[in-house]
Amino acid sequence: AILTGIGTVLQDDAQLTVRDERFPDSNPMRVICDSNARVPSDALILEDEAEVLIATSEGAQPTKHAEHIRWTQHGQGKVDLRKLLNELAEIGVNELLVEAGSILVSEFFQLGLWDEWIVYIAPKLLGSSAVGVTQLQIEQLKDSVQGTVTSVTPFGTDVRVLIHRAN
Repeated sequence: AILTGIGTVLQDDAQLTVRDERFPDSNPMRVICDSNARVPSDALILEDEAEVLIATSEGAQPTKHAEHIRWTQHGQGKVDLRKLLNELAEIGVNELLVEAGSILVSEFFQLGLWDEWIVYIAPKLLGSSAVGVTQLQIEQLKDSVQGTVTSVTPFGTDVRVLIHRAN
């Protein structure tokens, strides 16, 4: 499955589909963390028939969408990621790609809910107003999220870095 947050859905109208012609009909289940059930009924991520799971916080009022859309509720005020991951495991999801913004990515790192981090580095510099990869409030190196680089691969003009969580 592939997971994103409502911010990515609202801002980018992301589809999160496989666009390689060699793999027709191979779209993964899409999971949206949407605490307040704000996903628009016309969002591109809902257009095809691939299964979509929308996770909200308890008390959110899900709207009616197509039959291939499943709603689940976990947590007070925001989605409880641990409970969501347990539910995904129960329905057979054993690999999850998180393709999300800095808020949701930060929560996965803070909770230690990651095994592998894939970073693509482009030879470009951005200014101080650019959005960071995370919003972690880490002040000292000793408090940093630890990982081990397991591979570095050229990817066109960019570099792909694979990092595994340090134990």
